[in-house]
Amino acid sequence: MWLQLSKLQAAIHRSTSVRSRPASRRFAVMTKSKLSQGELVRNCMRKSPAPLIDIGVNLVDHAFDKDRAEVISRAREAGVAAVIVTGCTVASAAAARDLCESVTDFPLFFTAGVHPHNAKDCDESTLQQLTELAKHERCVAIGECGLDFNRNFSPPDVQEQWFAAQVTLALQLQKPLFMHCRDAGARFANILTQAGISSSNSS
Repeated sequence: MWLQLSKLQAAIHRSTSVRSRPASRRFAVMTKSKLSQGELVRNCMRKSPAPLIDIGVNLVDHAFDKDRAEVISRAREAGVAAVIVTGCTVASAAAARDLCESVTDFPLFFTAGVHPHNAKDCDESTLQQLTELAKHERCVAIGECGLDFNRNFSPPDVQEQWFAAQVTLALQLQKPLFMHCRDAGARFANILTQAGISSSNSS
């Protein structure tokens, strides 16, 4: 889905009849628009010249509760051929699985994993639950997993423990990894190397 800022601004100005307002006030104008965010997106959307697969959509987030079906519809209009719904916790991965099963007119797939922000909530049942979710035919990867030393919503050592565990799980299940790394490059690479993953044997 391609958005051009100039077209988005134009749509906002048309909807609010404030073409003459200075650029410094455009953000304020956007918040006053009578159009929904989805309508603004549709007004400036361009269809992709080739089919796309969106590999990381947080579509089970509560922010989409009001217009999830419309988001999927707009994706189809924009030339998106399939969407992979991100699992960031066991619960959200299970919700992603349920969404994939409930939507029958558009190709949805999902990932099963625990984001580093949520690593502190993992326990002895986490890996078994992820393993069961990963058996589903629509589960295409383990993750979103990794390290985020920028925000540290989970302690770094806990992040490392559960990232390493999910890397091992992906290798055992022969699933791709869907990974996240922020301000943790060296340790991130080290964990992958210790698991036997390198640029020469990964694909």
